[in-house]
Amino acid sequence: MMQLTPTESILHRLHPWVKMTWLVGATTAAVVYSSALAAVVLVAALLLVLTLAGTPPWRLPGRRLCLMLAVALLVINTVIHRRGHGGLDPSWAEGLRHGLLAAARIIAVILASRLFVATTDPTDLGQGLIALGLPYRWAYALITALRLEPLFSQQTRIVYWAQLTRGVRYDSGPVLRRWLMLRRLLLPLIVSSLRAATDMSGAMENRCFGLYKRRTSARPIRFEIGDALAMAFGVTFLIILGVVV
Repeated sequence: MMQLTPTESILHRLHPWVKMTWLVGATTAAVVYSSALAAVVLVAALLLVLTLAGTPPWRLPGRRLCLMLAVALLVINTVIHRRGHGGLDPSWAEGLRHGLLAAARIIAVILASRLFVATTDPTDLGQGLIALGLPYRWAYALITALRLEPLFSQQTRIVYWAQLTRGVRYDSGPVLRRWLMLRRLLLPLIVSSLRAATDMSGAMENRCFGLYKRRTSARPIRFEIGDALAMAFGVTFLIILGVVV
């Protein structure tokens, strides 16, 4: 899920500070707000924004797992609250409210994180963090992790299918055997990761990375009026959602 959506939208052009504010605000609201209706409205708003960003809900990676998790939280919280009230009929409605709140909370956090990653270029994110005072060496470490994640995912798929063609089975046998078979998948990935880290560190040393206290950018980003309006709109929406709903 940690991949930038290869589309162009208004949200992609916003400053990383705006989307960082939205992420922190939406996550905080999902945890703090105790109204199930507010949590559901927050999820609906995030789904709408994701659609505007070129990542509709039916294309989200891991959507089936998220849906199964939401349904499980809904059922478990409803049943537990029902048993805790000793057979009173109103407990079904209250339990359903608690279950809906728990499911909407986790879905809102997932959607907010997905929105941030799908619309924020790692390089722009690094510049935004540097502008906030983060040392550029640390920012580069974060950028590197985000950029290498798709590469390692692709290598995982290559190793997995290559081993399947050689007769290695991950979907059969006892659970313990399946767990032990993961070593055949992890060992090539660890070797390739160490090799990539060695090559990258050598290239950084050849380019004198870390020699200067400050580092320039070939494509600097600026916080403009439209970014301020978008940030204010997001914060205002979350405040109104908490007060009214």
